[in-house]
Amino acid sequence: MTCTSSIRPERAALALALLAALVGCGGGVLPAAAPDIENVTIESAMLRGHTEHIGAIAFSPDGARVVTAADDHTARVWRADGQGAPAVLRGHADRVFSVAFSPDGQRVLTASTDGTARLWPADGQGAPVVLAGAPGVLAVAVFSPDGQRVLTAGDDGIARIWPADGIAAPVELRGHADRILTAAFSPDGAWVVTASRDGTARVWPADGAHGSALLSGHTAAATVAAFSPDGNHVLTAADDGTARVWPADGRGEPVVLGDHEGWVMAAAFSPDGAFVATGAR
Repeated sequence: MTCTSSIRPERAALALALLAALVGCGGGVLPAAAPDIENVTIESAMLRGHTEHIGAIAFSPDGARVVTAADDHTARVWRADGQGAPAVLRGHADRVFSVAFSPDGQRVLTASTDGTARLWPADGQGAPVVLAGAPGVLAVAVFSPDGQRVLTAGDDGIARIWPADGIAAPVELRGHADRILTAAFSPDGAWVVTASRDGTARVWPADGAHGSALLSGHTAAATVAAFSPDGNHVLTAADDGTARVWPADGRGEPVVLGDHEGWVMAAAFSPDGAFVATGAR
C-alpha cells in the first residue's frame, strides 16, 4: 500500500505526523524518513493474521523483523517487508500484552495475563522456556541489557530476575507492600528499579546481594520508574500528579516535577539525560 503525506518542515514532531500518515494508510510497517522533507511517500506492509486486538509490537535489533502480541493468546514474528508467513508463537493461555526481542535478535520474550513469561526461539522452532512462579498477573517482563537475564514483576509484589535459559531459580526481590506496576534494569544491568501501587519505588542490586534503596515520597501509586541514560538517577511518576527525579542510590531529596493536574501516566528521560518529558491523564 502506498500513500503520500504532506509535512511542514518546521514541525519538530515529525514522528507524530508520520504516525498520523500511517494510520491514514491503514496501518502496517513503514520506513523512517528525513525530517527536512515536505512530502513523504510511505510503503506500508500489512501484517495480517491475528484474530483479536494487537496490544504490543517491537522491531528486531536489525530492523528486519517485527514481533506482535495479541489478545488471541499468540505472538507472531514477521518479516518487516511483509513477505512470507509469520512464525506463530503459541502456548499462552490468555492475552499476550508484552513482547520484545533479545539484544542479539535470536529470542523473543512474551508476557501474558496467564501469569507467565516465555522465551522463544525467534524463528518459532522449538519449545519456549517458561518462566512461571508468581501468582496473579504479570505487569512487566524485560530483558537485561546483555540478554542473559529476564526481569518479571506483578501482582504478588515480588520482582524476579531469571537466567534466560530458565534452568536456575530466580533471584527474588521482596519489599513492596502491594503489586509492582513496572520495573526496569539500569543501563549496565547491575541494578533494578521497581515501582509499586504502595506508592514507593525501590532500587535493588540485580544479584539480590543486599536490600533496596527506598524512594518514598509519592502519595499514590507509583506507575513509572526508569533509570537515566548514565544510570545515576531514577525517574518516577505517580497517580499523585507528580514525577520525581532521584539519586539512584536513594540518598538526598528528589527533584519534584508537579505541574500536572491528573495522574502522570508516562515519563521518560531525554537521550542525553538532561530533560524529562511527562504526560498525564
